[in-house]
Amino acid sequence: MLLSWSFALYLLKVQPFLNSHENKMQVLNEWTYLMVSTLYYCFTDFNPSPLAKIQCGWVVILVVLINLLWPNLSTMMRGLREEIILNYRTKQALIKKVHGRKTFEK
Repeated sequence: MLLSWSFALYLLKVQPFLNSHENKMQVLNEWTYLMVSTLYYCFTDFNPSPLAKIQCGWVVILVVLINLLWPNLSTMMRGLREEIILNYRTKQALIKKVHGRKTFEK
């Protein structure tokens, strides 16, 4: 856990990635990992209550889903959107080159 804290502080202080969005996403991923690994102590014999273990399990699921949906899915959708726009522009340029006009736009 100390290594995870150290890496999160390194990401906050140094910001090694060129894109600020990537820096923020990595910090959020590291904090999510740290939170989930801390919550794993709830599943040991230190916590004898089955109800508390079930509730901790739901919290772990919620934290992981938030981490998957917000930064990672948004990054994937951003990249997918850029690819779609690039492919559309490439096809439009090819159609214009072949036919001498734009066929999909008026």
